[in-house]
Amino acid sequence: MKTQVSECYKFWGKPKSQTGPSPFIQAVSANVTFTYFGYVVFNEKVSFDTKGFATLFSVPAGAKHQYLNQPTAMDAIVQSLKKSGVLLYSPIHWDTTNTPNGAYINSFFGGDIKKLDSHYTRMPGQSYWKGNAWIPYVNGKEAIRYFSNILLRDVDDITLVYEYHEVYW
Repeated sequence: MKTQVSECYKFWGKPKSQTGPSPFIQAVSANVTFTYFGYVVFNEKVSFDTKGFATLFSVPAGAKHQYLNQPTAMDAIVQSLKKSGVLLYSPIHWDTTNTPNGAYINSFFGGDIKKLDSHYTRMPGQSYWKGNAWIPYVNGKEAIRYFSNILLRDVDDITLVYEYHEVYW
């Protein structure tokens, strides 16, 4: 006997749009890699059980974490830093100016952001920053959001690459 979908709706009701994590996903994981000028400093697969998960980093008063208590790419980074023993030297900062707010870390494994040259002007396209920095990548593409704003269920590979970088605006 073949049941029509519309008949199932009569019995169970139409599916509701879901917010928050899927109740069917129990574990999420991603590979986390730190690379310093081409040298792999740390590489590990990180996994979390989504049931009862608690965010691994502090959210300061006034900051809004859109994925609080859901595993994010930042949780995977924090877990990796804890296991490697360098979390103490990698303070987590929050951008509370932009929406959504986001967590970020400027220093990993002794590699701090280093400004080599910069210029700021009010003329569009004339300002720049040049230097060495940790550039975030998700699944091989440069991340355009904070890692705290990327759910781990959407990620296979997280890479932070310390390299020369230029930004113009």
